[in-house]
Amino acid sequence: QKYHKMKTEIYLGIRPNGDLEWLKVPVHEEPGSISRLHLFDFHEFLGTDWVEMVRIPFGNLVLYVDEIGKLRDPVLPVNPYASALYPGTKLGDPIVGSVVVGCVKPTEPLGELDGFACSFDDYVLLLRMLGLGGDPDET
Repeated sequence: QKYHKMKTEIYLGIRPNGDLEWLKVPVHEEPGSISRLHLFDFHEFLGTDWVEMVRIPFGNLVLYVDEIGKLRDPVLPVNPYASALYPGTKLGDPIVGSVVVGCVKPTEPLGELDGFACSFDDYVLLLRMLGLGGDPDET
């Protein structure tokens, strides 16, 4: 039996209060694996087993969110940073709770997304755009 070395990628987690966390996530590249990234890798940070990937209209960015955060009692707090990126906020549907930011191939159809970590430059640009600093060493 051949064993495969587990690789990791670094993702950006954003809490509703603006606290940032860099998440080291294993990448599953075993032959026959359905997906290289399993959403349960984000469960601990998001605090849920119900993870949803939400595509946002900024380049190739996606948010991993708590799919049932608005149904919890009490409802999770609005994440103003994630909500600023999400067009549904204008329709009264903000993002709640913590989020993980990732990227996808821009040409992938919705529903067939296989996320990956964004580049360092993408994360720095996003942090600057959200007013959360620009250098991850500052966080």
